[in-house]
This record gives sequence, structure tokens and C-alpha cells, in this order.
Amino acid sequence: MGKVQLGNSEISQFQNFKILMVKFSDDKLKQVDELISHYPEGKQKSAILPVLHLAQQEFGGWLDVPVMDYVASLLKIEPIEVYEVATFYSMYNLKQQRMECLH
Repeated sequence: MGKVQLGNSEISQFQNFKILMVKFSDDKLKQVDELISHYPEGKQKSAILPVLHLAQQEFGGWLDVPVMDYVASLLKIEPIEVYEVATFYSMYNLKQQRMECLH
């Protein structure tokens, strides 16, 4: 499987395919549409914080690049705009979190 150069990082073509597989459940997608509807056309970026929260809940408790790209496509903004917000706020996990089991 080939590699694609993305800035200083390499990602596999399989990972690019993952972008196509990321999709909210129907219920979450309705919530996203409801959030976006609160803002005028062209201002849907204002829904980015709650949409990122929904994405983090829906996709395993963290936001990887394909998930952030998906959020950008829903909000009709550039992916970098989502990356900027997600990396700024500590409430968003950009790496998978370890689950600790206490006995």
C-alpha cells in the first residue's frame, strides 16, 4: 500500500480511505443539522465547538484527522479551521485515551 506525503507526515492510502468511512449516526447527524440551523448561511462555523463534542462522543472519545476532516465538510469550512480549534482547546482529545480499570 502506497504512502501519501501530507506536510511533514506520511499517511497510508488506507487511512485516506477512512475519511470515506467516517459518518455520524442518523441521530447525531440530526443533532448536527439542528446545531447548524441556529446560524445564518455562511456562519455555520459557529457550531464548531458543539459539533466537535458530538464527534468526540460518536467516534471513540477522541478526534483523529479523518474525523476532523468530516466535521469540516459538514460545516463547509477548511479542515485547518477545525484543526486550529481542536488543538487549541484541551477538552478535545487528539489521541486515543487509555482506559484504566481499577479493582
